[in-house]
Amino acid sequence: MATQTSQPNGSLPTYHPNGSLPTSQPNVSQATSSQSNASHDTESGLVEKLLVMVTTCGKAVGPNQAKFHSQAGHYIKYKIPLFFPEWKEVDQHFKDAVWNKLTTEFKFNIPVTLARIHLEKGFPAKWRVIKSRIRTKYLKDAGSIEEAIKRCPDGFDRGNWELFVIRENDPKVIAINKQNAENRKRNLSDFCGGRQSYAQKLYLMDKASPEKQHGRVDVWLKSRERPDGTVPESIREKYVSMPSYLFILYEL
Repeated sequence: MATQTSQPNGSLPTYHPNGSLPTSQPNVSQATSSQSNASHDTESGLVEKLLVMVTTCGKAVGPNQAKFHSQAGHYIKYKIPLFFPEWKEVDQHFKDAVWNKLTTEFKFNIPVTLARIHLEKGFPAKWRVIKSRIRTKYLKDAGSIEEAIKRCPDGFDRGNWELFVIRENDPKVIAINKQNAENRKRNLSDFCGGRQSYAQKLYLMDKASPEKQHGRVDVWLKSRERPDGTVPESIREKYVSMPSYLFILYEL
């Protein structure tokens, strides 16, 4: 992301498996941190923020991980105009609106400024998926630009929607979208973790069996396990034959 600041030196604080905050944190603005971590008032009264734990690799984990990603996707969908060609070209105040909204619902085990640096790295991918789904649902079978403009989804700014529709009908954009769709078809994956990241999978494995020390190899294999608990033979063969040092390539 073009507007991101560089990642601070040093490792992130280690999250506590029981969900508690670390006793000490890196030195940042206490005003910013305390303001974003406090409970907030709504029409229904005082609401306690949900804790999202961030691992030493900068990934969200814990019981509220899925809720955080779901809410992030929701706010990205309705607060980021779709007509921007790429995430890096989105005006900063739109990105700020998404993050500020999230901080009214969630708190973190690390300073909020540091959490944003790491967690926002996953936002561009969410935005691309949202655009692709909207493109398929509202534009794919539209008979004309005028008809597509009339299909503006509820909650979307009509002016921004019109700009998006016009851009999507540009021949160059159509060609790029077609090529991207073909590329996705060729990107075959044996990953069976669904919406769970490697980091969340490791968190759940550690929580279920705290007496066992799980490593990257265990997470890699677990993420390829079918719903019935079986693993394809081809995956087992790869698991056995692959040198263990190669698993450092899989970021948790």
